[in-house]
Amino acid sequence: MGNFMKKFSFLHLRYFYDAVLLESVSKSAKKNFVTQSTVSQAIHKLEVGLNRELVQHQRKKLELTHFGKYFFKQQHALFQAWEVFENQIEDQKTNLTGELNIGTTAGLVTTYLQPYLQKFNQLYPNVEIKIQVLMPDQILKKIQKQTLETGIILENMALGYFKTKILHRGYFKSYRKEKSIIPIEAEKFILSGDFPETQKLKKKYQQKFNKELEIAFIIPSWLGIAHYVNQYEGIGFFPDYIQQYHGLKDKVEPCFPSLANIPYKIVSVATKNNNLSRLHQAFINLY
Repeated sequence: MGNFMKKFSFLHLRYFYDAVLLESVSKSAKKNFVTQSTVSQAIHKLEVGLNRELVQHQRKKLELTHFGKYFFKQQHALFQAWEVFENQIEDQKTNLTGELNIGTTAGLVTTYLQPYLQKFNQLYPNVEIKIQVLMPDQILKKIQKQTLETGIILENMALGYFKTKILHRGYFKSYRKEKSIIPIEAEKFILSGDFPETQKLKKKYQQKFNKELEIAFIIPSWLGIAHYVNQYEGIGFFPDYIQQYHGLKDKVEPCFPSLANIPYKIVSVATKNNNLSRLHQAFINLY
């Protein structure tokens, strides 16, 4: 380990981290004001120092090896801590006060966002936090009209006109009550509506079982679906953060492992034209 530490710099880690986070070597280079070659060389030096491959070297596609995913996960914690430290040092100079106004969905504010809101409140007690609970399209419209600076949403739509930052990655999965005595083939699905992720689920189910997915009913709330499945029966389809952040880990369990998990991203959204204010940047830096 000692020899490895002598073979790389903080910048090597930064270039690799940004390339994975932005899913692009060229975007990492642009963010760090270096050439693509510099980023590629940095990744290579890390691989030599570790004596392990981090990426599967394919043209125009950045795909991590199994070890690369592990290494990135460890880096993520490091850079989270570093960004918070940088932010706190800067904020000590400016003594952050004012109003933090964020738009998000009901599902996110009652689950995923809770620990971050609490942490922000501890770090910046003089800042008033105001959350607008809206539908994703309403959040985007407010950002476009500049009546809202930042939104935090699940990325299941085109966001090409916005500046985004990935805060969390996960998967939509099928869940049912843990240790249910009902045969799984007898249970029907409970969905949130007709969305890109549910359309993908239906397609995968049709391909796998050569029949249409049976729907019991629609509940337009992932948290509502999770609680219904926990209390009664059925197969709920919702993002894994619902299970992780709402005390449901030991109450509902994934099912249908033969169906591929459908990935999602939680992202912060802002206009491309404006830089985030210090308040909003401080909040995003917690991730």
